[in-house]
Amino acid sequence: MDTKQFLKWAVALAAILAGTIYIASAILVSEKVAGLFDFTRGERSSYRIEVVETELSVPTGTPDSAKDNAAPETSLPARKTTVIDRTSSRFSILALIPIVVGIIVFAGFIVVPVAILYVFLIRPLRDIPLVSSDLIAALGASDSRARRDAAVEVAIALLASDTLGEDERNGLQRAVERPTSIAEKVAASLEQRESAAKLKAIEIATMAGLTVAASSSAMGDGLGMLVWKSKLVYETFRIYGFRPDAKTTLSIWAHVVFASLFAASVEELCELLDVSSIIGGIGTRVVQGAVGAAVVLKGGHLTRAYLTGGITDDSRRKALLDFKSSAKTDLGEVGSSIINSLGKIGMEALS
Repeated sequence: MDTKQFLKWAVALAAILAGTIYIASAILVSEKVAGLFDFTRGERSSYRIEVVETELSVPTGTPDSAKDNAAPETSLPARKTTVIDRTSSRFSILALIPIVVGIIVFAGFIVVPVAILYVFLIRPLRDIPLVSSDLIAALGASDSRARRDAAVEVAIALLASDTLGEDERNGLQRAVERPTSIAEKVAASLEQRESAAKLKAIEIATMAGLTVAASSSAMGDGLGMLVWKSKLVYETFRIYGFRPDAKTTLSIWAHVVFASLFAASVEELCELLDVSSIIGGIGTRVVQGAVGAAVVLKGGHLTRAYLTGGITDDSRRKALLDFKSSAKTDLGEVGSSIINSLGKIGMEALS
């Protein structure tokens, strides 16, 4: 078995395992929530009325009759009482409430990932124009004609974006009409898109770090990170104004899933090692938030590199080098925001 096939099976196995764990956790949570709405515990009452049925012997003759001529006695039934053994129907109706609540909560856990996939994966594939990484690479080609043709296609995709400034849009529009130096214009515009995407990645990393720091469960961490990493990929595509092909997009999403699982494992690891006894409750939250933010920042570098250079070893190597060079500054900014936000929420509540 070659390396690629092994990795495909590993990804499939990890996806199945993650889905199984998620569904099991959703069932447990829905059962706990449903238990809060069980109003019938210890309150059932019933009553029972026993049957009373007797036979009375009543003579049909007269008292003055002779003994040998006495009429035979006949048995007349007394009034009958039916049995009632019933539990109040009010409790039967209340017993349905926890079942309905459990189903609604479980359905919500199933719908949330599907909604995330639709909003941040299906919608970009449908609404954002496709620009292949080969077309981006052609912007640096030695052939001026190939460079110009590629720049025109990229410029058209950029003009459909809603993140361009007025001056930038006017400059690209003029370059498309007179494509003499359009390759330089497009390259400058892509640099501006990269700067804007970096700022957006820091913003999303801050929110992701705060979510992980404030969350008290591994499931909450994983679901929160899935949301923020999904938004990161979508916002990167939106800011650039184009997306890669479907295969590359799905490959980027694989990083999103694994990053979410990693963030979920940080909560469990901190509890296993009892980190709070060493650095305190707030310190543990900050560490968890910083790890979550770092995962998002790394994902941002990889997304930008894969978007413009394709999923290659060179793109990954370049993205990791850029991440290492800027991680200290970016994480310092994100960490300060997380600490300030935790202070506003209330440190005692999170300790």
